[in-house]
Amino acid sequence: MHVHIDPTQAVPVFQQLVDQVVAGISRGALRAGDAIPSVREMARTVRVNANTVAKAYRDLERLGLVETRKGLGLYVVEGARERCRSLCRERVVAGLDTALAAVRDAGLTEVEARELVDRVFRRGGGS
Repeated sequence: MHVHIDPTQAVPVFQQLVDQVVAGISRGALRAGDAIPSVREMARTVRVNANTVAKAYRDLERLGLVETRKGLGLYVVEGARERCRSLCRERVVAGLDTALAAVRDAGLTEVEARELVDRVFRRGGGS
C-alpha cells in the first residue's frame, strides 16, 4: 500500500495516515492478516516523526482495525474491511451533506445537482 502525506493540507499528518490506511483496507489493498509497516519503517518511508506514526497506529488500534502481535508487529484484524467501508461511507455522507448545502445555497435544483454529479463522475474525480 502506498501512503502519501501532504504537509500542506489542513488535515493533521497522523490523521492523513489513519485515513489512508482505512481507505486501503476498505478497497482491499490491505487484507485481514496483512502486516502494517513498523512505526520506524513508515516514518522513514513517508518522512515524518515516528511519534506521529505511533499516534496514527494507536488510533487504528482504538478503532479495532489493527492489532499488535507481540514481537511480530501490527496486523489488520478480521472484519476490518467492513468497519473501514462503514467509516468511509460515513465520511462520504458528511461530504455529501456539505455539498448539498452548497447546492441549496446556490439555488440549484435537484436536476441541476444530479447533472453536476454525473459530469464529475464522467471526468473521473473531484472539482
